[in-house]
Amino acid sequence: MAKVPHSLRARLALAAAGLGVALVLAEVGLRYMGPLGPEFILDGATSFYDPSLFVDDPVVLKRLAPNAQGTIRTVEGTTQVRTNALGMRGGQVGTKQQGTQRVLALGDSFTLGLQVLENETWAAQLSEGLTARLELPELKILLRLLNLVELMLLVQLIQS
Repeated sequence: MAKVPHSLRARLALAAAGLGVALVLAEVGLRYMGPLGPEFILDGATSFYDPSLFVDDPVVLKRLAPNAQGTIRTVEGTTQVRTNALGMRGGQVGTKQQGTQRVLALGDSFTLGLQVLENETWAAQLSEGLTARLELPELKILLRLLNLVELMLLVQLIQS
């Protein structure tokens, strides 16, 4: 095994020390800055969103506002969004009628589908397909966005 020259070892040690200092400074800076919050994500994912679509929440920081209507514009297009009294995307959820089946779709931003019209979400497509295939009078799929905190709370609730 060949010996590594002293100068190469010194350069490698200096590079490692420089990298270590840079990582420590980055860590301190990010901790000082704190979490960026949901507005950062919404601003990064959309060109424009109506702030009235969202309300503050002590647990999950932001959630859809009940009975809200607004516009979201992304690089993919502009979409009108409405929420019901429960703060879920879509029309109002009334008393369950005889013969109506309901399914709650829990998921992430793909489930919420803010980039598409209500009838273009995967849950709406599933509802339409199952209603026709199973010959149901009506199948209503309720959309509910779950973030990681809510998902952890749901798992704890199920386990208890």
